[in-house]
Amino acid sequence: DVSPEFQAAYKAKFGADPGLYSPESYDIARIFLNGIAEGKITRADMAAFVSAYDAQGITKHISFDPTGEPVGDAVFYTIVEDGKLASKGLIPS
Repeated sequence: DVSPEFQAAYKAKFGADPGLYSPESYDIARIFLNGIAEGKITRADMAAFVSAYDAQGITKHISFDPTGEPVGDAVFYTIVEDGKLASKGLIPS
C-alpha cells in the first residue's frame, strides 16, 4: 500500500488524491534525482547509475536486470472503490 504519508503529502501539494501511476512516477523520479545528487549528469553516467540502482521505493524494491527490465514480477495495483481510486498494494509474485 502507498503510505498514508505519501497520500497526505501528495494531496497537500496538488489538492487531489494521487492518480493511478503517481506512486510509480514518484519512485522513478527519485531514481533520477538520486543520480543527479550523486553527480551523474551525462547520459552515460545516468544510464550506468540506473542500471546499477538497487533500493527500496515507496511501491516496492527497485532494481533492474541486464536488459533494463525491472527485477521481480510484483505489480502494484489500484482499483476503483466508491468512484475513487483506492491503492491496494502489491500483487504477490
